[in-house]
Amino acid sequence: EYLKTKSEYEGIILFYRLGDFYEMFFDDALTASHELELTLTGKQCGLSERVPMCGVPHHALNVYLEKLIEKGYKVAICEQMEDPKTAKGIVKREVIQIVSAGTITSTEIVNEKDFTLFLDNRKYIIMSSHQMATVEEFCSDITILDKGNTVLQGNLDKIKKDYGRVNLSLKVEEDIKGTIKEGKLADLVILDKKEDSSLIIGHNAKNKEELENYVKNDDFKGLLKEVKVNRGDFFPIEAGTIHAIGKNIVLLEVQQSSDVTYRFYDYHRVDKNGNERELHIKKACEVTSFVPYDYNVKNINSLKTPSLWKNKYFEVDYINVDGSTEISNEEKDYLILTVAEGEVELEGRTLKYGESAILTSNCQKALLKGKGKVIISKSLI
Repeated sequence: EYLKTKSEYEGIILFYRLGDFYEMFFDDALTASHELELTLTGKQCGLSERVPMCGVPHHALNVYLEKLIEKGYKVAICEQMEDPKTAKGIVKREVIQIVSAGTITSTEIVNEKDFTLFLDNRKYIIMSSHQMATVEEFCSDITILDKGNTVLQGNLDKIKKDYGRVNLSLKVEEDIKGTIKEGKLADLVILDKKEDSSLIIGHNAKNKEELENYVKNDDFKGLLKEVKVNRGDFFPIEAGTIHAIGKNIVLLEVQQSSDVTYRFYDYHRVDKNGNERELHIKKACEVTSFVPYDYNVKNINSLKTPSLWKNKYFEVDYINVDGSTEISNEEKDYLILTVAEGEVELEGRTLKYGESAILTSNCQKALLKGKGKVIISKSLI
């Protein structure tokens, strides 16, 4: 049962619930015991050699998760889905969450000193950009506590604030259950670019067999579709869509809270030791969509309506502020505002290009002043 579950989460440490502990086995145990300074033991599992194992108490889960996340690991949490005392046969277990630096939502794990926050009468929060994974990538991912300790979560936005010096890895994303239909959704808004900048979106394979042949022959040039971009272009990214960000692009990404990302291709780049980055070819092929991508690109500079994209999880709108504009938050728990161009004032606070604000449910209306273009995202779940 463990091996079956583990095979679905390659490159991710699996916390496997057994009674009052989360146990790790094989390479996961070797890694975790080293990084967390745990005692490494062994267990006879019908194999010729004892299987390495280690564990952490379930009540101390967040303590150990924080340490692994800080070191750059992803963790899959596999829980017991029924009471072992009443279960017939093997206890049913399922992975209920994938935890990484971009998906942390527990207030016990979020480190407040990592964020610069300004709270004004509990109405809205303006946050500075927070550097996460790479030099080019800045995130405004955060968990917010409103009055009554209500945790506000949902789609979070991410902005590449500096021109990327290199092409970023090709990736494809799925949801926690590995299904395209219920997978992660995201969209990309091009804020700035240099000459001949492009994205990779979609591919030329008609089916999984063709996809695997392209990969086997290392023919990524023939497989991938390159799209030239302009300032203001908007690209919705459905789950299962192969995509990558090219160099010399500044963009805003609005996304459903992320679960699993598979790295599909990394241009055969190597580190200082001559090793290529880990790829997840098998899983990437399994979740890749073969539905043709719609290349009829919207541009925020020529929109006749404020709506950019609406799906089952979130909605993205665009407003052009020229003077003063009132925005309403009467029907939502919160709104996320990000300045895509220019500079605006929100109830006396200045928001510059690339900065974001969150309007909580305490702020049903707000006035934007100035001259700029603002992307508004809102959760629909």
